[in-house]
Amino acid sequence: MAYQSPKLTRIGLAGLAVMGQNLALNIAEKGFPISVYNRTTSKVDETVERAKKEGNLPVYGFHDPESFVNSIQKPRVIIMLVKAGAPVDQTIKTLSAYMEKGDCIIDGGNEWYENTERREKAMAELGLQERLPANLVQAQRDYFGAHTYERVDIPGSFHTEWFKLAKKINN
Repeated sequence: MAYQSPKLTRIGLAGLAVMGQNLALNIAEKGFPISVYNRTTSKVDETVERAKKEGNLPVYGFHDPESFVNSIQKPRVIIMLVKAGAPVDQTIKTLSAYMEKGDCIIDGGNEWYENTERREKAMAELGLQERLPANLVQAQRDYFGAHTYERVDIPGSFHTEWFKLAKKINN
């Protein structure tokens, strides 16, 4: 079963556990139609139903990976929020079978860096892009102001990192 979108969406999200479902609904609530997919199809149905109840949000669910990938405009951008380890590899394998050169998977999970490097290399060989894993600035922000961040540009992406302790401001 698929919940048909009247047109292609700009972004997709694979992995509809608590974080994935809430991120998809948040994106839709901001006015961006989003395609969603999960290996366990009941999570797709649950997310679409929740989107309807929360204001008929533009969330379009797909039970099969091919329809999901084809519902996103090119170049495709898919956020992946699945459990670290083998599920990440399986999801990449499943989705990349239907993706094309220039498409991008954003790994929104928390993964060991060597796995990310291995995956990025394998995807580059297919002409696909794999980004991160996500290192969300908000999650690392020191609310007491001890750290500041610098944007470090890498062609085709960006990353933020700590670069120094914040300077003490004298009154």
